[in-house]
Amino acid sequence: MTLEIGVVLGTSALMAIALVAQALGLSGAFGRRRWPALLVITRVAAAAALGAALILFAIGEGGWTPFDLRHLALGLALAALTIHLAVAWGCHTDGAGPAIDLVILVLSLLAVGVRAREAPPPCLQPGILFLAQWGLFVVGAGGAVVAGSAGLMLLLRGFWAKIGWDRQLPPRDDVGAFLRQATIVTLAALGFGIAVGSWLAWKNVGAPTGGDPRFAWMAITWLVSAMCLLAWRPRRRTGRQGPWAAILAISAASSAIFGILAISGIARMLGT
Repeated sequence: MTLEIGVVLGTSALMAIALVAQALGLSGAFGRRRWPALLVITRVAAAAALGAALILFAIGEGGWTPFDLRHLALGLALAALTIHLAVAWGCHTDGAGPAIDLVILVLSLLAVGVRAREAPPPCLQPGILFLAQWGLFVVGAGGAVVAGSAGLMLLLRGFWAKIGWDRQLPPRDDVGAFLRQATIVTLAALGFGIAVGSWLAWKNVGAPTGGDPRFAWMAITWLVSAMCLLAWRPRRRTGRQGPWAAILAISAASSAIFGILAISGIARMLGT
């Protein structure tokens, strides 16, 4: 087992600890003052481990590339965890709950089990702007994952209220504010990434896109995230804007994950 694989497995263990701590905290097994500290420590340590693993993979394979699913999975996990920590600190609440820990755990394990690398298209040879475009796409997708996790928390509040877990959850409007901030990060990062990618594609091939299907999925994620931002109205406590915003946030997260990690492999399987 290589050093970078060991670091990723360590990250997975940390996220598993965070997931268990979050579940115990929601059930009331820990005091309100104890389990958030454990979550912060494990998540910060996991973010540092993800960054170290990504650097080790990049050094060992000649640099980071968006044509390696392992690099993308680690980058997406790191972006989502970093954005989650930043938004939680800014909003003074953990709106994504255990969902974000589970997603990052799955992404970390995926990075261990997947070894897929393909050559870049001739018209899109990696350069500084190309890597910047994909860095923005990964950050935007990470924001969508965080917003989607918050949306899932909003939808689960009704079920958890029946078993008494809602007493440990932040207020609905606080979770909505968390979702809103994560969505703003998504829109900003994906918007800049789409602009850079469109300029590069127009310069190289004379078309708005360079033929990469993942570009279209990032555009779809941006549109759905924009609809989510418009759907949330924090002052209207009645009505259906909350569930609609949550559903749209989950849809944007699914689109981001599928577009970055799955569409490329499916296209290769279909021979396109």
